[in-house]
Amino acid sequence: MELTAVIEALQWVTPCEYELYTDSLLTLNCAKGIWKRKANLDLWDKYDAAIEGKILYWYWVKGHSGDEFNELVDQAARTEAKIQKNKNLAQ
Repeated sequence: MELTAVIEALQWVTPCEYELYTDSLLTLNCAKGIWKRKANLDLWDKYDAAIEGKILYWYWVKGHSGDEFNELVDQAARTEAKIQKNKNLAQ
């Protein structure tokens, strides 16, 4: 999900410099080329297309450590997951 969120965001912005913060070491290290991409290769292809013309600065934030924005995004993701679960149960 972390990689999908990055792809979706990058598809909406114009070529420029961006700072990306994540609590996912997998996303960060694979995006920076530190780790080999072994799974979700279709998503990594979309990521590569989405970053074209953009300069990215990646930063790792420890999850659930009180970082204001990390906590906000985590809560938004949990809320949306509940909404989607309830939609699926209703069908």
